[in-house]
Amino acid sequence: MLIGLKIKAQVSMVMNLDKCIDCHTCSITCKNVWTNRAGAEYMYFNNVETKPGIGYPKNWEDQERWKGGWKVENGELSLRSGSKLGRILKLFYHPEQPEMDDYYEPWTYDYETLISSPRKKHQPVARPRSLITQKRMEIKWGPNWGDDLAGGDDAENGLPSVCTDTCVGRIRYMGVLLYDMDAVCDAAKISDEKMIVANMLDIVKDPNDPAVIESARQSGVSEMVLKAAQESPVYQIIKSWKLALPLHPEYRTLPMVWYISPLSSIAKNFEDRVYLPKS
Repeated sequence: MLIGLKIKAQVSMVMNLDKCIDCHTCSITCKNVWTNRAGAEYMYFNNVETKPGIGYPKNWEDQERWKGGWKVENGELSLRSGSKLGRILKLFYHPEQPEMDDYYEPWTYDYETLISSPRKKHQPVARPRSLITQKRMEIKWGPNWGDDLAGGDDAENGLPSVCTDTCVGRIRYMGVLLYDMDAVCDAAKISDEKMIVANMLDIVKDPNDPAVIESARQSGVSEMVLKAAQESPVYQIIKSWKLALPLHPEYRTLPMVWYISPLSSIAKNFEDRVYLPKS
C-alpha cells in the first residue's frame, strides 16, 4: 500500500477545442438551467470565448487588476487578493471586484408589444428594457459580446451535465478522476510555474492501481465512483495520453477542466506549404 495517500474523487472535463464551432449552445442551456432566477443575471458558469475577444467579464485574465487566484510568497501559498483582514476591510468597497459595466446591464425585451400592438403599417418591435431600471435601454455589452461579433452517489444520476449533453460539436468528455488530496497544496505552491502542470498530473492517480483503490475505499469513495474512474475517458486523455492542458495553471487554482489545443490552424498552415493527397 502506498503510504501517505488520501485519495478523493472529482468530476473532471476535457474539451477538444478543435471540434468547437463557437455556437454557444452550452452557454444558453447552462444559463437556462442554473441561473434563470432574479439576481443571477450576471452568472454564466459556462461561456465560450474566442480570441482576440477580451472575455467575460471584461479582461478577466488581467490579474494585476482583479487579483484572482493564488501566489507563492516565501514558499507558501497566499491569495492575490490579500490578507484576511485586508479582505474584510474591503467588504463594502472592493475596487478589485468587477462592476456592472464589466459584466453587462441585464435586459429583457418588450415581448408584450408583439401581441398587443394595434394595427400599424410597420411590424412591431420588441425593444430591450433594463432589468435594473425597467426603462428602455441601448444594448452596448453582454456576455461573449466580442466573440459573437468576431456530491454524492446519487447526484446529476449518472447523466452528463446539460452543457455536455447539448454540445453540438461533441467536444466535451466528462469523467471521474482520483487524486491525492494531501498533495494538492504542495503542487500549487511550487516555485517554478512551468512545473505546475506536471505536479497536477502527479496528483491524479491510476484508478486501476490496487494501492490507490484501497486508499480510495478507506477515504470513503464508493465502488460506483471507483468504477466510473476506471472507465473515465478523462483519465486517458489527461494522464495516459497527455493530450490536454489546464487553463491558466499559473493562477495556481489547479482547475480540473482541461483543454485539447486546436490543431486545425497548424494543419492548415502545413497543408498550404505541403501537398497532402486525400485518402
